[in-house]
Amino acid sequence: MKECTTGSSIMPHKKNPDVFELIRAKSNKIQALPQQVMLIMNNLPVGYFRDLQIIKEVFLPAFDELKDCLQMAAYIINKMEVNEHILDNPMYDPMFCPADGTDAERFRFRARR
Repeated sequence: MKECTTGSSIMPHKKNPDVFELIRAKSNKIQALPQQVMLIMNNLPVGYFRDLQIIKEVFLPAFDELKDCLQMAAYIINKMEVNEHILDNPMYDPMFCPADGTDAERFRFRARR
């Protein structure tokens, strides 16, 4: 799955999930379409106006972007490999601990205020 990530310039061992970042950004752009169309149609008098042609500029390319998102998601999901034993490593034990001593102390300090 290395072909779906890039390394960081500061931390070369870190792998950035570029595919998921692109899917997230494109999905948010698609979700904004209703607002874009509404703003284009805002304050139009009754009838057909040239303004409506502009809707095609934002609406039609969205289908290609949605198709790209679905293809990227299908590709990356097919390439995924789950490490079923990753949590067996004691390194991850603190991740699931409800609070360590410092967190508990901070909570008690805030509760006293």
